[in-house]
Amino acid sequence: MFLRFLACLICLPVLAQDAGQEDMEVQAKAAADLRARIEATPRLPFNGVHFAVQGSALKGLVSWLAVDGAGTIYEIRRGESADPVLVLDRDGRVLRSWGKGDYGIPHSIRIDAVDNVWTVEARLRSLSILRLAKSS
Repeated sequence: MFLRFLACLICLPVLAQDAGQEDMEVQAKAAADLRARIEATPRLPFNGVHFAVQGSALKGLVSWLAVDGAGTIYEIRRGESADPVLVLDRDGRVLRSWGKGDYGIPHSIRIDAVDNVWTVEARLRSLSILRLAKSS
């Protein structure tokens, strides 16, 4: 009985080591497969647009950007002295702005498929989502 127990104590680490080796081989194969997929993925061109916001609307930290179907840029900013939502053209000219006093902590802005504007305002212990209908 004692010899069986002793044999189990000696063989158990060897068996565990073999199982660990198989796991490492599976992980290495999965990593190689992922690497091959990434390398085979075609590179897509990135055509960035550089612009600077013009006028006195520069106050505040930009939290999020969104672009509608016509290429109009919407940004939501944090800061007490500026409207949180700015609408800009591609040259950075402010077309309109709104929302001063409506947000505690302006967080994010999204544009849906029919160009409705959705904003998220985050405060401690609460979250508000506002939908603004498509404007002309």
